Amino acid sequence: ISSAAMDVLTSLSDRRVAREQRQRELDLRANVISAAEKRVDDKVAQLKALQSQIEALLGQRDQQETAQLDSLVRIYTAMKPTDAARIFTALDGSVKTFSNAAKPGEILTLWATGTGPIAGDDAQPPAAANLPGFEVWAGAQPARVLYAGPSPCCAGLAQISFELPQLPDTCFMPVMVRGGGVLSNSVTLPVAGSGGACSDAGPAIPKSLYPRVVAGDPIRVTEFAAGPQGILSNIGFPMNTYLAARLSAALGTKVAEEDVARLLAALERRNSRAVRGAMWKYRARWNTLDPKVRRALLQSADQTQDAAGAAFFTLSRASGLMSQLVSDSPPSGACAVTNRIPARLTATTRPLDAGTSLRLSGPVGVAAMNTTKPGVFTVLLGPQYQGPNLPPGNYTIAGAGGKDVGSFSVTLNARTPLLWTNPPAPGTMLDATQPLTFIWSGGNLPGHVILGAAQGNGAMFLCTADTVQGTFTVPAVFMTALVSGRPAELFIAQHPLERQVTVPGVDIAYFVDAGSGSVTVPVK
Repeated sequence: ISSAAMDVLTSLSDRRVAREQRQRELDLRANVISAAEKRVDDKVAQLKALQSQIEALLGQRDQQETAQLDSLVRIYTAMKPTDAARIFTALDGSVKTFSNAAKPGEILTLWATGTGPIAGDDAQPPAAANLPGFEVWAGAQPARVLYAGPSPCCAGLAQISFELPQLPDTCFMPVMVRGGGVLSNSVTLPVAGSGGACSDAGPAIPKSLYPRVVAGDPIRVTEFAAGPQGILSNIGFPMNTYLAARLSAALGTKVAEEDVARLLAALERRNSRAVRGAMWKYRARWNTLDPKVRRALLQSADQTQDAAGAAFFTLSRASGLMSQLVSDSPPSGACAVTNRIPARLTATTRPLDAGTSLRLSGPVGVAAMNTTKPGVFTVLLGPQYQGPNLPPGNYTIAGAGGKDVGSFSVTLNARTPLLWTNPPAPGTMLDATQPLTFIWSGGNLPGHVILGAAQGNGAMFLCTADTVQGTFTVPAVFMTALVSGRPAELFIAQHPLERQVTVPGVDIAYFVDAGSGSVTVPVK
């Protein structure tokens, strides 16, 4: 090999060595970069895991704070009305009761749980720490809060001390707390301007029943009502059962109450296709009916048609009576937050035997009220009688009695209908952060109206006012009980506990004028 060829081979060898060295350096750098990328990926993964942990902890904190606020709400929701006064004490430690009522201007302490976290051992009494943001409302008035926070006396217990505002005398003044924007349910506090025993001038249960209520004795109750059948259904009368019986008799086959409910919903929406769907399984028998009979049956399903009902039953415990007739029906000038319709028949126990039929007489003529289910009687007044108010006049329901109830005759004076004069136009947006004013005319005098808003089975607020006032403004704090984005039904009616009547063998009886004004509006 020539020297020139050798030089070429040597040069190529050197280049190959250099190229291999360069490749090794590149491979090393690639490994370094790959390792760095892996470290970065690991660090990112660690950071993401840390972020998830932080978010989870923040979420737990939010849940804990919500749970703490909810626990405050629950103490009011679960508290029996007869026990509610026991959580209110005076400065001297005395408990507020029917015989030792609170006086306006008095400093009271409400005992509760869930006002917020504490520093230190939960098993030891904490140091006092006045927490901001808590409000106390009595009736429809704000109270001056002096302290809200953990109680230095006891582990796990909170206290809210406040000055009771000027309020009328009542044995059942609603009191509620708002903390962190969360409203509690309402409990009741006895109030008397001069101290001592409380008394009620407005709609209430008879004071003679208080000892039996507190003792938990069974209470015999009767509720009479007349007005639109949709309202009677809302307060617990089984109008669906009544309509199912009428349809079953006309068709010669059993019609399920579920199908009646579908039919009523379709009629309310004026959806003819849905009406046909609700009656589809009965179509063969339905089509054989005379058109006049079909029209009459559909008219009987109209929820605005006036009806009358009577229910005789026993409440086994005081809490049922209080919940239905007291906590959900605030005294005059007061408001309460609840999730129940006042006077709704949901706490019934054993039905009472009041006979086989009753007799209704009045401006609509005479009609028999037959048994819909044990202890309950209903009748439709006819398609010519439509709500929201009854035809003016006196309505009398009479019965010969039965094994549990003596003969009776009770009368409702419905001569002066209540007219809501400033209802919002349908579709008007209701602002749940602002006060709301109701204006009305008419109504029986002396007397009271009950007004409020409801969202299906959700929260609702109720307020009571003297009929003669003609106007009432709901404070904004009660409006916040409504949920934004859900429609609310605003309503006004004569107070259901206004007309107490006497029925032999019964402890308490009322005749309710179920006529009312209502409108459904969206809430923002």
